[in-house]
Amino acid sequence: MGFWRALFRGPSQEVEKRAQWDPATDLFPLPGVVSASGQKVDANSALTVSAVFACVRLLSETICTLPVATYSRRGGVRKEIKSPTWLDYPNAEPGGLGRIDLLSQVVLSLLLDGNAYLAVLWDGPNIVGLEVLDPNRIDTHTVVVDGKRRKVFYVADYDDDGNEVALGWYTTREILHIPGMMLPGEFTGVSPIAFARESIGLAMAAQTYGAKFFANGAMPGALIEVPGAMSEEGLARAREAWRLANSGAENAHRVALLTEGAKFSKVALSPDEAQFLQTRQFQVPEISRIFGVPPHLIADATNSTSWGSGLAEQNQAFAMFSLRPWLERIEAGFTRLLFAETANRQLFVKFSLDGIQRGAPAERMNMYSIGLQQGIYSIDEVRGWEDLEPLPDGAGEGHRVPLNLSDVTADEEPAKPAAIEPPPADEPPAQDGDDEEGEPSDEDGAEEPSPTG
Repeated sequence: MGFWRALFRGPSQEVEKRAQWDPATDLFPLPGVVSASGQKVDANSALTVSAVFACVRLLSETICTLPVATYSRRGGVRKEIKSPTWLDYPNAEPGGLGRIDLLSQVVLSLLLDGNAYLAVLWDGPNIVGLEVLDPNRIDTHTVVVDGKRRKVFYVADYDDDGNEVALGWYTTREILHIPGMMLPGEFTGVSPIAFARESIGLAMAAQTYGAKFFANGAMPGALIEVPGAMSEEGLARAREAWRLANSGAENAHRVALLTEGAKFSKVALSPDEAQFLQTRQFQVPEISRIFGVPPHLIADATNSTSWGSGLAEQNQAFAMFSLRPWLERIEAGFTRLLFAETANRQLFVKFSLDGIQRGAPAERMNMYSIGLQQGIYSIDEVRGWEDLEPLPDGAGEGHRVPLNLSDVTADEEPAKPAAIEPPPADEPPAQDGDDEEGEPSDEDGAEEPSPTG
């Protein structure tokens, strides 16, 4: 398939490296992955924070399990067509990754590094597979060819001794690059972990502090001070005597007596020590904001949510503000692959959010009813959305509209309204012997004609 093949063998090409800006390396003299809290923050260590792991898991598992299909658009009409094999089965080899696993890795790369890179495996003119690459092994560059700037990729790996092993240069035909949010003038995405290193580092520091606090035995609930020195045996007897006299439900709330100058003092957390609990609690919505995830979806119910009053509204907001930006980036990348393989700009890939955006049963039925009455949906379309079979003999394929809303050109031309006759012209005044209506009077002396006449 020729994927691992160097494309540029000489220095004839002008290469410019455009790595993404890292706030840590530009602002701190320490190594770029160390935060001000002293924590080493990278993609792997960030996942040890439960809020980061929950956000990444929610987004990746939701996106990778969404239905995805290929469509053709002609004349403004979208029609679903058969998807290419590489979209449904990215790796046809036994034990290879399926679509869900591949999409999960793509989303993790975007969320942790800001970029996703996929090796495109070709067999002649056809794409036969996709493989997600480690973003840390790829450097993105631009190369000037015939006066035009193009994006190329330098791929490297490391051997068992930690030495870098160059694998070669590759073009956009052999590596699909899906960037996340980009700074102006850049063509690689920014890493959420790098830009939020201090917030994540603070959460890691609070987590480490709490773990060490309890690992060191935390602190006793109280102290008994005894003047003078006591042997180990004496300390053990005193401790056991105190336990027997004051532990257990039967000894609850009894008065304790101290003799020989012993003093009792209760040990409490200092304000600084108690503050780390609030710090840990605050970092959950802080990290949720980084990934655009509603806090209540990662089990943080400390505050009321402003993402909607009902489950349907919250799902709608999650789909619109959290999922849609990532989905459209992935759709754009796969659509570029379709064009590279077919040279047909009418084809595109699209995820379906219908399952997430579906409301409650009563809301769906009301929407279906309006759509059916207005002729927007057919019965079979509605039944398909509810995972029901079409009606037999094509009975549900037609669209229906109320009679009072039917097209006037459907059957026959409507009757034209009757023309309004103009009023009669003014008549001369009535003669003597005429009545008011101008009709001859029976009293004008004229002889009526004989009926037989």
